[in-house]
Amino acid sequence: MPTAYMGTILAGTPAFFVAFLAWFFDGQLISKKRGFALFVMLVGVLVMVVGQSTMLSKEIVQGVLFLIEGGLVWAGYTMGLRHAGLDSISIAIILSFCSFVIIIVLIMSDSVTTNFGTFSFQQALPFILIQGVGVGVVATIGYSYAVNQLSSIQASTIAHCHQD
Repeated sequence: MPTAYMGTILAGTPAFFVAFLAWFFDGQLISKKRGFALFVMLVGVLVMVVGQSTMLSKEIVQGVLFLIEGGLVWAGYTMGLRHAGLDSISIAIILSFCSFVIIIVLIMSDSVTTNFGTFSFQQALPFILIQGVGVGVVATIGYSYAVNQLSSIQASTIAHCHQD
């Protein structure tokens, strides 16, 4: 799947889905200005996909649908953060603990393979710092803080537009 699809679809769809979920579940109205911006984002996604129609294979279409589903899941996560009523640190602790338990269960049940023990601590340290602390803890705290300070739509839009 072309990288441009991932960047466009993952940046364009979560804000739309957050607005839709906020309207559907919370009755939150979408202003004309915000509605127009969301419409332009969706048109951009559609133009990218349809504009490359000569490249569209079954696998590409499945990938696009998977990315759209990912945008919907991210929107649900964003709305859940907003409605949880928890502070950013509590959210990071809960997510980290749940992820840890799930990973342990998957490893113990041989559902996933692991290379744990085949590398040194020094080799693992960059991944621990970047993925564990940086992405796992700092990004979770930062995003949940942004969702609590901004609207869910704004936080979703900002996070996806500035991730590249």
